Amino acid sequence: MIGYVAKDKNGQVYLHPNKPVYEDEYEGWFSNPDCLNITDEYPEFDNLDYTDEPIKVEIKLERV
Repeated sequence: MIGYVAKDKNGQVYLHPNKPVYEDEYEGWFSNPDCLNITDEYPEFDNLDYTDEPIKVEIKLERV
């Protein structure tokens, strides 16, 4: 499964199921209502800035 990670201007990081677009009026990235807030959960995205393009990621589900 493919997703996109983007950071809003307020510092919140979200995982989006579709490639989001930046909305200047709301100062954030938007795709659809099914995005997840992953702020502070993945340190590899700590250096992401809201002006950066969304990062395409692969989501793997594994039975444990």
